[in-house]
Amino acid sequence: EKMKFPLLNGVTIGANIWDPFMRIFGQKYGLIDFSAELNMYNRFIPAVEIGLGVADNKPEDMNFRYKTPLSVFGKIGANYNFLYNKDPDYQFHAGFRIGYTTFKYSITEIDLNSDYWGTSEKLEINDQSSNATWIEILLGLRVKIYRNLSMGWYFRYHHLFNVKENKNSSP
Repeated sequence: EKMKFPLLNGVTIGANIWDPFMRIFGQKYGLIDFSAELNMYNRFIPAVEIGLGVADNKPEDMNFRYKTPLSVFGKIGANYNFLYNKDPDYQFHAGFRIGYTTFKYSITEIDLNSDYWGTSEKLEINDQSSNATWIEILLGLRVKIYRNLSMGWYFRYHHLFNVKENKNSSP
């Protein structure tokens, strides 16, 4: 079909408010991220995301605590709007992102017990540096709420491609 919209059909600036909201209720990771999207023909939507993340978790069934300080991550990718010949205030799209981050982490409160010898030892692995690369495949919906304010949902599948392991640990 012939395109109904011009090449540059708008810019969207967004923020993910789910992770900050979930941290209030006890989520042990995540912080916030922001996005910028360029709507081309109301069909192709290149996107850039940048965010800050942290983690502080002691799994109930494990014998360690995993902690990362504030770390920056970035993602780049695009969406395809299936409703490209409809009102641009409403979108149903699929997309992908490639993400990258460098970060530091510590594994503390490692408790090694030996039932045979009856001994216990506490260990710590501090200030490890690492980086990671991943891909996300997503499906999303965006609707206009009021004037220039829209809200939406993304369902994302994350797949870790590469993570730098260290001599004594793996993040």
